[in-house]
Amino acid sequence: MLRTLAVLGGGCGVGAAGTYLWLEKHATNKQDGGAAKGSDSAGDAVPTRGDGIAHGVIEAIGNTPLIELPTLSKATGCRILVKAESLNPGGSVKDRPARQLLLEAERRGQLKRNGECIVEGTGGNTGVGLAMLASALGYEAKFAMPAAISPDKVRLMRLFGAETILQPGVPFSDERHFYHVTSRLSKLPNHFGPDQFENTDNAMAHYHGTGAEIWRQTRGKVDAFTCAAGTGGTIAGCSMYLKEKNPNVKVVLLDPPGSGLGSYLKKVDTHEAWPGHTVVTVLCDTGDRYLSTLYNEKWLEEKKLTPLEKDVKDQTLSFIATE
Repeated sequence: MLRTLAVLGGGCGVGAAGTYLWLEKHATNKQDGGAAKGSDSAGDAVPTRGDGIAHGVIEAIGNTPLIELPTLSKATGCRILVKAESLNPGGSVKDRPARQLLLEAERRGQLKRNGECIVEGTGGNTGVGLAMLASALGYEAKFAMPAAISPDKVRLMRLFGAETILQPGVPFSDERHFYHVTSRLSKLPNHFGPDQFENTDNAMAHYHGTGAEIWRQTRGKVDAFTCAAGTGGTIAGCSMYLKEKNPNVKVVLLDPPGSGLGSYLKKVDTHEAWPGHTVVTVLCDTGDRYLSTLYNEKWLEEKKLTPLEKDVKDQTLSFIATE
């Protein structure tokens, strides 16, 4: 149902809100110890070793650094901190839910390492994370995705040995939609679909991992958390953890004009950044995954998108050089 709402609404924010409400209603999952197993680095399923060595990529996921950005902090009057999720072994924040989805499925007996195939509908980074872990754990992998996905991400999935199925950009009601293709594949013998859009293990990866790490790294001195949303897992899990620790923490969803919450957000009061406060956000991945799209002027022209003006590019580069 959450996936249907997210797609029909056209917005990441709808999925985020729905996931958060579901988790609020079913909060007992995090209290009975079940969800903690197979959780992120703050949980119990992936034990730390005394020698400080991560034995395999499973143990290397999480515990990413929190980096202060001096230039942006000075410009806003706030302390701006970013969680460097590109330093996960698969290169993005999606390594966290990918691990949680697979380990929890194994714990429940839904997935066994006997040649089964993992299938998922993905916009890119979840597919990369799942492909990496499927290769490490001995599974096959098939991913359905929109044909417009970044070629850089498609190549990464294929390098990890996954089969990629590119589908046309059609409405959710169309059976050719990548989500429906994935749903049909998951019903085949020895095929398993984690379903990142509906599975709350997605958000729990960030409740036990990302959110807990932010609280620990800031020593509880965080005033606001902000990020964009796709499935809603990151913002739902992080916000739940941070607000449990301090109900006064502000959580801000970034949603672009024209998306599911675009018209709603126009009616909501906006606020300037709070000077003197600590604001944390997530760097989901790095620009090298968009070199053939967002950072490619020819691609932008083909899509009739206005390339960045030179002075804006220079400003961006100066931020990178300064940070």
